[in-house]
Amino acid sequence: MGNEGTKHAVQWNTVELPSGFDVTDDCPTGKLLVQAREVGQNLTIGAAAEILSTMVNGGGFSRADGRKVGQTLNTAHRTIQSCVIGFLTGIFEGMAENQFTDPRNASAVGMARKIAKLGKGY
Repeated sequence: MGNEGTKHAVQWNTVELPSGFDVTDDCPTGKLLVQAREVGQNLTIGAAAEILSTMVNGGGFSRADGRKVGQTLNTAHRTIQSCVIGFLTGIFEGMAENQFTDPRNASAVGMARKIAKLGKGY
């Protein structure tokens, strides 16, 4: 998707960034397409956490969207599927360590603890 009659074929492995995004090169179409692989290979832990936080808080991603991501990953290489589950298990383990809960996150931390326990030895 682009503007001014220019169309970009947006594939599952590209990310379209809006104009005004802080980049060094200006894209004449007003949009910038970057390879998701390049983004993923250059993320810091903090940036990955920020992306996930933004996706679910303000980005509009829901549990149903998470299911769709999982369904999409069903076609990924089998080793990648295993690595994704290991990564997600690590996220749950980290969130299970949260000692500061209140009614807004108590059930999430409780679920993280259950999943972390299930993932022991994975």
